[in-house]
Amino acid sequence: MFLRPVLAGAVKIKMAAKDKLWADLVKERDEWTCQRCQTFYPVGRTQGLHAHHIFGRSRRTTRWMLENGVSLCFGDHMWAHSNPLEFHEWMQDRLGAGYEDLRSLSLKTKASA
Repeated sequence: MFLRPVLAGAVKIKMAAKDKLWADLVKERDEWTCQRCQTFYPVGRTQGLHAHHIFGRSRRTTRWMLENGVSLCFGDHMWAHSNPLEFHEWMQDRLGAGYEDLRSLSLKTKASA
């Protein structure tokens, strides 16, 4: 059911090469469109589109899985961080049974801080 793992805004975070590749692949999969508001970001104007981890980057088993990402515009990315319960309810609606599978897998090994 899951693909194997593949090898930005208000606060700048340093992204490793694998993280950048993952983010680019998530946005490409989502056709450069925010999955919440459906705003399209054309080639050359993609700066406001973010790849958001459904389950945090510290969860190594799912960190680079495309299924663990969703493309969000800056505003909806801030909404996801400010409203984690609502965000996860929204993701449950989007992913159906796949949400619980992904959550379970994400809990198998958690990286230490």
